[in-house]
Amino acid sequence: MPVITQKFIFRSDLQKNPNILYLFGDNTQRVGLGGQAKEMRGEPNAVGIATKLTPSMDDNAFFHDDTFGDNMVVIVEDFIPAFKHVAMGGTVVVPEDGLGSGLSDMENRCPRTFEDLNTLIEFLDEGVLTKVPASTITIEMIMEEVLLLDSVF
Repeated sequence: MPVITQKFIFRSDLQKNPNILYLFGDNTQRVGLGGQAKEMRGEPNAVGIATKLTPSMDDNAFFHDDTFGDNMVVIVEDFIPAFKHVAMGGTVVVPEDGLGSGLSDMENRCPRTFEDLNTLIEFLDEGVLTKVPASTITIEMIMEEVLLLDSVF
């Protein structure tokens, strides 16, 4: 399986496994060291997946489903390195508790976005785009293959 989960992820795990890609919940500003970012931000094999707008806990810091299309464009773009990595035969590690489950509270604040984020992880694990050259994978391709572009916009 190209996707594995890990309960506790430490910076030393990323440093010991430079050929494995690690995903963590991030914000669109790409700053802060809360949650999963504490152990992963700044490592070359870490990929932040936007699960919030900002690192704040104010209501306007969170994704909401009234901006579902915008949310998914950012999230799918964040997933491109992971899809490319899997297409090249690589392994991706996702926190066992998932993405969007902690500080971002996506299940309650934006359940539709949360559901499609988890669909992306499932399709990544199923190797949906592994028959495509990694260098050709684009946001549009992922939207068409995984999310059916018409349902997003």
